[in-house]
Amino acid sequence: MEAVIQITFSEAQSDGALRKLVQKLKRNYANSVVSENVNTTIDFQNRSASFDASPQTRLSSQDEADVLVVNAQALTWSRLAPYEGWESLFGRVEREFRDAVAVSGYRKISRMGVRYINRLDVPFTEKAVRFEEYLTINLTIPAAWPSIENYAWRFERAFGSLYAIVQSAVIAPEIPDTGAFLLDIDVVDQHNLPAKLEDVLTRLQEMRHLKNEIFECCISDKAREQFSV
Repeated sequence: MEAVIQITFSEAQSDGALRKLVQKLKRNYANSVVSENVNTTIDFQNRSASFDASPQTRLSSQDEADVLVVNAQALTWSRLAPYEGWESLFGRVEREFRDAVAVSGYRKISRMGVRYINRLDVPFTEKAVRFEEYLTINLTIPAAWPSIENYAWRFERAFGSLYAIVQSAVIAPEIPDTGAFLLDIDVVDQHNLPAKLEDVLTRLQEMRHLKNEIFECCISDKAREQFSV
């Protein structure tokens, strides 16, 4: 599983301010890699394209499980497997977001996201994987087809002021005699965004709560057995 929290700001900060922020945050990580974040704008009518490149820094722990990507317009935290729980991830986000505000001041936010990419490895049943037995959202398959090898679906739905993007697809298995698929839940807030640091932290907790509700709605009891292993 991978967990991601992203805070995007309305305006990019200067290179000098970005350097100060990176110097502050990199003290928490063992590794630091600088690259470029490239945005492309294509004008089909005039047959032209423009490229806008800005520096970004990827900070990571010694084991590469904890990651923070810092660029002029966003902070993106992620935790790779093994996931150590929300309190651990949220605690890191809270500390480092407070540090960012201390260095750069509170900056107007344009988007917040809480995303969980869940991987489920399930055993073969009669040389097939019955993916439909693990999820409550499924494609309708003709009765003449006893099984399918691959699938992918996506839906989007508003939950009050929050918005959720939920996706699932087959992926390559890593364990013999199993199949694997993802349940990807991305909760986004782009409206009535908080204007105070403490309110940002409260909103992230609310977004995580919605993510949990969606997750529980989307999996079957059979999937719960697999996740609890």
